[in-house]
Amino acid sequence: MTRTLVLTAVAMALAVALPAVAQKIYKQQLPDGSVVYADHRIKGAKLLYQVAVPDEAPAPVARGEASARSAEAAALDQRLRERTTALDRAHREIVVAERAVEDAKRQLETGKELLPGELQNSATGGTRVLPEYFDRIKKLEDNVTKARTRLERVYSERNQLR
Repeated sequence: MTRTLVLTAVAMALAVALPAVAQKIYKQQLPDGSVVYADHRIKGAKLLYQVAVPDEAPAPVARGEASARSAEAAALDQRLRERTTALDRAHREIVVAERAVEDAKRQLETGKELLPGELQNSATGGTRVLPEYFDRIKKLEDNVTKARTRLERVYSERNQLR
């Protein structure tokens, strides 16, 4: 009976001690160049590095510390949500601004064609372009410039959020 008790105690001690051994994580590069993380070595892969991860459970936390940590975690979570929302909004604004630039460029290209009434015949048989054409082109170019300026501003605002 004592022998059974001793064997049981040894078995329990080993069962408790074995999980405390650190697990290894290997970062490896396959022959095709892709990087793989695994808990074992892969044949033919180049070992980049390995990390030992202990299997320890975190130490118990006192009740006061736990509530302070949960408040900190909640505040951090709130800040992360706000930042994510701001980045999403900035991304949507960038998409809209990029479309506006493309539309303004397209309008400028199609606007270079003379419209009826922008070309005048002269008495000598020649023609000349009227100032209305140049005014219209100037407005289209200004639209492109404004759209690009807005896009740069939106990119700058997004970069400040990062």
